[in-house]
Amino acid sequence: MPKIVTNDPAAQGIYRRKNTYWLRHDVDGVQEFDNLHVKFPDFAGAIVAAGKIRGQRKVGKSAKTPWKSTISKYISQKREGLKPAHLAGKRVGSFSESTADRTRGILEVFGARCGARSPQEVTLKQLQKYYDDRRKGSEASAQTVINRVQSFLEHLNCSPGRVQFPNDAKKERRLVTVAIEASNEMIEKAPTDKLRYILFAGFHAGLRRGEIVQARPQWFDLDRRVCTVPGKETQLLANGKFYEWRSKDKETREIPLSQEFTDFLRGNLKTGDLFVLEPDKSGGKARYRYDPRRIFENHMEKLGRPDVFYHAMRHSFISNLCNSGNHTITEVSAWSGDTVEVIEKNYWHKTTRTGGLDATMSGKRVSDQQKAQAESVAEILKLLQAGKTEKAREELEEVVKASKFEWSS
Repeated sequence: MPKIVTNDPAAQGIYRRKNTYWLRHDVDGVQEFDNLHVKFPDFAGAIVAAGKIRGQRKVGKSAKTPWKSTISKYISQKREGLKPAHLAGKRVGSFSESTADRTRGILEVFGARCGARSPQEVTLKQLQKYYDDRRKGSEASAQTVINRVQSFLEHLNCSPGRVQFPNDAKKERRLVTVAIEASNEMIEKAPTDKLRYILFAGFHAGLRRGEIVQARPQWFDLDRRVCTVPGKETQLLANGKFYEWRSKDKETREIPLSQEFTDFLRGNLKTGDLFVLEPDKSGGKARYRYDPRRIFENHMEKLGRPDVFYHAMRHSFISNLCNSGNHTITEVSAWSGDTVEVIEKNYWHKTTRTGGLDATMSGKRVSDQQKAQAESVAEILKLLQAGKTEKAREELEEVVKASKFEWSS
């Protein structure tokens, strides 16, 4: 692209491509390149042609606009229920506050990662690639995200086409979970404390990615052994700016901390830091200060478990709670931040236990077992009162053995 050096403002941005003059100019923060259709060496004619189109868009061409301002305008229109003329015959809903906030985050992340300089430059190939990458973690999430993006592009009247979902794609993909023993081994083999914290927060507390990244030392009460995830919080960043944190459902929840996670935090949590993870990174385009997925995925590759995607940590935490028999569905719902209906549909009783069926088919009932245990305890008390401690100890051991029925859980 040969440059033309001149101090004349009217000639700024004009350059020669082969034997034709072109104009590079700024339109709402986005560079446009337009053919002036003036042949070399008629530079004076090129200046006249440039003056007619400088700062304007080519007729019939979609306007190119920066991601951030376009997203903000789109969110405002959706909140107000405004509909563009080209969607006049289509039923279009408005956004609630929570939907607007969630959609803004989806679009900002997509804009930062898709490779297009503006929404108008997004290609179907970029949409497809983004969907394929997202569905490695969750099919439901991938479809939700890409549908939000496609609705945004249709609103701007610059949609390159729609992504085709596979016919056999399952909308809920929570099949990949990690057993407790395996997850603890993954934590033990983590090469850094930063990664170890990420694994603990996912496998032992079920925190979402945004919660892991935005977690502050004040969220962790090590005396009570509780992590409190606030529904809303104004957070000071290292660059002096403020970030308005909101949890997914904007509800504050408390999560009990395991002894192992508590011990790790006692030795590594720095109360004076702004965030538990590394300092804030300013100047980036991504929604989050820090993206922990890369070091997580590298670790899983080295362990020979590339199938374990980042969100599988949360799935594993919830599944392990449900299948342990130690917690009620209400507790699991409260700690995870999901509704009881979601827990029941996707996690509850995913592990099949045969002991209960064997007991039922044999005519046994939990109430019968409890009655027998109560009678045995009464007999042990009588033996103790009679001074027969050795006999009482033997009877007690038998009661303990008999109480360990798998079907009673």
